[in-house]
Formats: sequence, structure tokens, C-alpha cells
Amino acid sequence: MTQTVATSVAVKLPCPVEYHLYAVALHTMCYNFVRAHGTLTKANGGIKTTPAMAAGVADRLWTVGDLLKLLQPA
Repeated sequence: MTQTVATSVAVKLPCPVEYHLYAVALHTMCYNFVRAHGTLTKANGGIKTTPAMAAGVADRLWTVGDLLKLLQPA
């Protein structure tokens, strides 16, 4: 009986899977472009550095506003 209840709850998602994918994408962008990482900052002589900056993809720290500007209206 416990398995039946757990299965029925697991099948019903509160929102479409696409929303979860959007959330993961937003988190990944914030992690790589907005958040300065201590180890990278220390290795770069104290200049706040994100993984995107370390990889040469970005030349500055981004803000959340910068990310929101990338969103396209639905």
C-alpha cells in the first residue's frame, strides 16, 4: 500500500518539466557568470573571478540584471 501512494505522488508533477529545466539553466548561468569563486579569485591575485571569466568566456562579473536582459519574452 505504501508503494502505491508513493508512486501516485511521484507521477504527478506540480509544473511542467520545462520549468525545471529553466531553473537549472538559470542556476548554471548564475553559478558560472555571476558568482565569484574564492579559489579562482585567490589564484587571480585577489580579483573577483567567475568560472566563465577563468575560461575566457566573460571579461567581467555579470549581475542578475545582465542575465535577465538575455531572457526573451514568451
